[in-house]
Amino acid sequence: MSMQLDHYVFPEISISARKSFDVEKEFNFDCIKLNVNPQVNVNNSEDFLLQLDVCSEASEEVNFPYDFHLTGVIKFSYHGVEDEAERHKRAFHNGASMLYAAIREQLVILTSRNVYSPLFLPAWYFKPGDFVHSTGSEEVKDKSAD
Repeated sequence: MSMQLDHYVFPEISISARKSFDVEKEFNFDCIKLNVNPQVNVNNSEDFLLQLDVCSEASEEVNFPYDFHLTGVIKFSYHGVEDEAERHKRAFHNGASMLYAAIREQLVILTSRNVYSPLFLPAWYFKPGDFVHSTGSEEVKDKSAD
């Protein structure tokens, strides 16, 4: 098995500090949502494109420092000996993990010069079984505690 990263980009980034945030109170990451849209190149089943949206959806009552939405897109190839369905699962698992790490890094960089301290998103564990071959986007359930 081998995976080759072609590139990744962030076509959408929006971040704003929440005026209602109280720095004296603790906060958690329950308001963070992820949405994954995996795609396979129809001409070459070893080329993959994956879009990952990470955003905060905190109500006014929730103490959270930033409202943000980041969209990342990664293009990569994955060569494995598995059958096609298994290859897709493993490719999307690895691609989502790589892209989420890049989104975490981008958010830290962008919030490091903002009103509050840098925002470090928690690690997220994507399991290969989270990704079944699909033509639409899928919301990923919180796996950070698994």
